[in-house]
Amino acid sequence: MIKGHRKLLSQLKNKRGYTLIELMTVSIIISILAAISFALLSRMRTQATETSAMSALNAIATGYEMYYYHYSAYPQWGPDELFSNPKLLLDFMSTEEYFPTTFRKSEYDPISGYMYGIVTDYALEIVMFDPTDPTVGATNTYFVILHPYNFQRDALAIGTNAPSGWVAVRPRRGPDGGDYRSYNLYTPIRGGAED
Repeated sequence: MIKGHRKLLSQLKNKRGYTLIELMTVSIIISILAAISFALLSRMRTQATETSAMSALNAIATGYEMYYYHYSAYPQWGPDELFSNPKLLLDFMSTEEYFPTTFRKSEYDPISGYMYGIVTDYALEIVMFDPTDPTVGATNTYFVILHPYNFQRDALAIGTNAPSGWVAVRPRRGPDGGDYRSYNLYTPIRGGAED
């Protein structure tokens, strides 16, 4: 019995613990791996959100084209137009199934004119129709913009212009944060000239 205890004690004495340097090295390696994983995850989430936003813009553009096919004009909102605000336009287009029906759940802010809840991390703006705007080009022009909640991404937009037709665009960033009247081609959908 005493021999067994002595053997056990000698085994315990021979066991060596981890040094502080070893523990710190392991923690630094784990921290570096965690930081890399977080950065990759964050980038993937941003890409997924932007892909979702582009899908929403494509669905909206398809809805506008379907409406144009039926009525030979695009739906517009403004003082002298069929819809007095963008929410009425969006609700009509969703109810008539030109847009996805889930778009009706959006929350409308009458002060900014933006709609929230359609795409994660983006606010939707349907630009008011203004025939006097020299950038409009043709009376059937429309612009729809998705503004990111933060400024880590550019706004995304889709619209028509007279010479090139239907294009998805990314506004050019300027000192004032960008302007929907000046575009860089982002993803050509149908037609479109290089900027």
